[in-house]
Amino acid sequence: QCGHDHCTVFRRGQQRLYQCSGCHHQTSLRVGTLFQASKLPLTTWFLAIYLITQAKNGVSALELMRSLGISWRAAWRLKHKLLRAMQEREADRVLRGRVEVDDAYLGGARSGNRGRGAAGKRPFVIAVETRPNPEGGLSPPVYVRFDPLPDFRQTTLAHWAERALDVDTLMVSDGLAGFLAAGAQVTYHQRVVVHPRKSSELDCFHWINTLPGNLKNSIRGTCHGFKVRKYAARYLAEAQY
Repeated sequence: QCGHDHCTVFRRGQQRLYQCSGCHHQTSLRVGTLFQASKLPLTTWFLAIYLITQAKNGVSALELMRSLGISWRAAWRLKHKLLRAMQEREADRVLRGRVEVDDAYLGGARSGNRGRGAAGKRPFVIAVETRPNPEGGLSPPVYVRFDPLPDFRQTTLAHWAERALDVDTLMVSDGLAGFLAAGAQVTYHQRVVVHPRKSSELDCFHWINTLPGNLKNSIRGTCHGFKVRKYAARYLAEAQY
């Protein structure tokens, strides 16, 4: 705090504090981390981290409450702090090599208009980085990005490609007009117009048709519901992580 090089160590309850001998500022090892100001012991946090990162389909706040022996409100706050950490960790990931991209939507009202006009839908871009398969067949996925966007306009997608894709990338997309601007940000752009065929019938779009289904099934199987507009970025970042 002041540049002094000596402190005293003391305890306040279960917490160990460090007090500067110069300005008497008090701090702890948790300050500046996601554990700051939490009343939960670190062993509870570490167990929660283990449960969330090792679960195949995600862990709900209700399940965390039962596993950790804490209240639902504490479990919800703990989970969302960890989701925020995942979101920050994945924000700077840059995909390179061969990347399949497509537009997708999360959420939406069960009744009323269907498709892109459905109320409450959150648009996002899915991008899958693949590597050549020496044994032939479909290339395995390496990394993925699920990025919520306000829309799929050319300027929006161009800005997304500039921060999400390496310049020396082969981007494979369908005929969506917005991807023309995104393709201009990379060296190679393979544009495949799928109409009147279905993209699921083409091997070049295998992973961008497979992963969104896995993503949505995982979210439906874990959460009864959440505010898509407010928290979509965190749940998408969890799946990406």
